[in-house]
Amino acid sequence: LRLLDPSEYNPLKANTYGTGELIKRAYELNFEEIYLGVGGSASIDGGIGILAALGFRFYDGSGTELEPLPANLSSIRSLTYPDDKPGNAVLVVLCDVNNVLLGDQGSVAVFGPQKGVNSDNAAILEKGLENWVSILEKESGISLRNQPGMGAAGGIAIGLVALLGARLEPGAEFIMNLLGMDAHLDWADWVITGEGKTDNQGFSRKAPFVLLEKARQKNVPVSAITGAYEPEATLGFDGVFSLPNKPMGLNESMRDAAQLAETVAAQLAAILLRSHGVLYETDRLYKSIIADIGRGGMEEAQRKIDCIPENLSIHWVAKGLFYNKSQQWGDALNSYLKALELDPVNGSAKTGIDLVNSIISYSNRSMRDP
Repeated sequence: LRLLDPSEYNPLKANTYGTGELIKRAYELNFEEIYLGVGGSASIDGGIGILAALGFRFYDGSGTELEPLPANLSSIRSLTYPDDKPGNAVLVVLCDVNNVLLGDQGSVAVFGPQKGVNSDNAAILEKGLENWVSILEKESGISLRNQPGMGAAGGIAIGLVALLGARLEPGAEFIMNLLGMDAHLDWADWVITGEGKTDNQGFSRKAPFVLLEKARQKNVPVSAITGAYEPEATLGFDGVFSLPNKPMGLNESMRDAAQLAETVAAQLAAILLRSHGVLYETDRLYKSIIADIGRGGMEEAQRKIDCIPENLSIHWVAKGLFYNKSQQWGDALNSYLKALELDPVNGSAKTGIDLVNSIISYSNRSMRDP
């Protein structure tokens, strides 16, 4: 959906055929497992696009083949299978909502408006999905319409579960288990998460809410950064921070999202630093060191650097900046490398190393090997 301009939304024609081509290729490459993450789609086709790409065909009551388009869902009366089984891979559909397929909590009603569904086509799509799921339930013997998650991504899972034996799994839990999130929460003092809009859809197992649930079990506070929020959806968080910092429209806020997120993150970092006295004072000292180096106050900068404990990566980053200014490139490189030993994700140290490496002449490679 995010790849389209709103003027291009066409819920009666948009389908999942391209995704089906990707799945077909994965089958051809003999993968043992295929994971399909669903959400943010521009289509409401019940998965017929994917199935068409894999060789399934759909027919109306007179036996005329139908294009795999959402507008044709209500006309389908029968289908044929591909000559050869698409593949043997286990197909797992990962989704982050519990919405059922039909009704006021279904695919069309809840997610349709963001895909261009309006009063003119909503009934067509709802009727189409109802017809299609009835055919699939008869074909497979599986009750689909009331299964949680079947409403995700335009009902994409109903065709895959019924005809390809796919398995539906909660996406957020899957990813967090893959990342070992529980182990990270054991050392975390504060969790900061976020999404585009925090609303009641979140209670359907979207990632920020699953993370909130996990953190609560370990008594870790959780805050969220979000583009917009509904107050009733934020009650479980320890503070929710909106990106816009002035009156602005949606297009402007999306265009400047990175800068706005950085600004909010800086405000949260200031809160965190202030709550840790030593870190707060060290950060203030570091900023004054940068100012001293910038104006050439090297003796004062050296004195302040010595005040920062050597077991903190910021001590070595400050030293690297000091040596940069003094054009002592080898010492600068050593300092940044030491900072990375203490903090492997330190962005300032990585930037410093890149800078030094760009300065050092390739004719003097020994200087690049501290």
